[in-house]
Amino acid sequence: MSVEKLLSKEKKYLVAFSGGPDSVYLLLKLVSFFQEKLRDHISLIYVNYHDSPFVKDEEDIVKYYQKKYELSLYQFDVYPKRRKISNFEEWARDYRYHLFSKVGKKEGFDAVLTAHQKTDVVETYLLQKERGNLPLYYGLKEETALFSFPLIRPILEVSKKEIIEELQREKILFYDDITNQDLTRKRNSLRVSMREEEISSYLSLIEQENQKLCSLYQSFQEHQQGMTFSCYESFSEEEKRRYCFYLLDCHRVKKGREGIGKRMYDFLKRKAFLSLMITPSLTLYKTEDSFFLSYPFEKLSYSYTFHQKKRYQTKYFTIDLSDPSQFNIKQLPVTIRNYHPKDQMETKMKIKDVEEFLKRQGVPKIYQPLFPVIIENDNIIATPFYCDIKKKKIPLVLTYTDGVKKK
Repeated sequence: MSVEKLLSKEKKYLVAFSGGPDSVYLLLKLVSFFQEKLRDHISLIYVNYHDSPFVKDEEDIVKYYQKKYELSLYQFDVYPKRRKISNFEEWARDYRYHLFSKVGKKEGFDAVLTAHQKTDVVETYLLQKERGNLPLYYGLKEETALFSFPLIRPILEVSKKEIIEELQREKILFYDDITNQDLTRKRNSLRVSMREEEISSYLSLIEQENQKLCSLYQSFQEHQQGMTFSCYESFSEEEKRRYCFYLLDCHRVKKGREGIGKRMYDFLKRKAFLSLMITPSLTLYKTEDSFFLSYPFEKLSYSYTFHQKKRYQTKYFTIDLSDPSQFNIKQLPVTIRNYHPKDQMETKMKIKDVEEFLKRQGVPKIYQPLFPVIIENDNIIATPFYCDIKKKKIPLVLTYTDGVKKK
């Protein structure tokens, strides 16, 4: 039984309770688990949306069980008809989940318990598929987080049929929500049309799909900054979209995540040296053969002074100064910093504008803010030729163009 497996007799739990068959069934299992110490470990939370003429019956059932077991009850009354809500079910779910998390944190509970069961797992999966969602996990998990607060679903292994049969057999009182008969609500229509054997088949399918997802996201872990296009093109279109969202999750981008993920996916279809601002502190860069997320190059800077003839590795480049003359360096120490706007470079013939030099060399605009310039005695004496770097004619590698994360 998952109650014994998932719960501890040393912790306090906030139980989402509606008086319906699932939450009553869960409460009875908790009574059996905690026995005479139930009050020390369990409190109820109930949200009354006042969206039905029968809500008084629902509330009466909730308070009946609260009094029967002498439990603390957190009750919240909301009146959604006074609000402009396009999708009531989605709004109601988000509202109560925020509320569960807020109360759980404020009152010192260890987790919220909800009474989702097997049928809910399948319903969630079918809705995810129908809506084209790309979740990290299909269906429902026994343990997850709810707005950064632990959520546990202890009866996911029990079917709706088993719950109803046990409650009726034991003549247990519960509230039968009449809105569950409203077939215009998608979940209700799925629930009514689903046979018991179909539930088992779907659960097997969900398990298989989640195993595939687990393997896919494990492969993504090697590419938390970005990847080559050859690797990216080996993915299906769904896997590409998933990878875009994975990158956002790696960088903890939450606000506007859905829209940004779609923009990234569309952006990566274009064939050009471009950049896409994700947030003020995060940019997606695309090169000839790869793409990666980084702190915006134009907001970064560096300056290193080298004193010895040897190989150096920095956050932005590696360079071998064993033979400084390859870089037109006459003597050490020498300073290498990133290009600044209005930089001027001294040559034997004349003073050159570095920005113009970089353009003529074909340095992609996205690379220019961090392109290295070589300084002696406060004067820029050289700027490496971009073609020499690409063809590896000089011992200089621009690691910042490979998606190395900068801090």
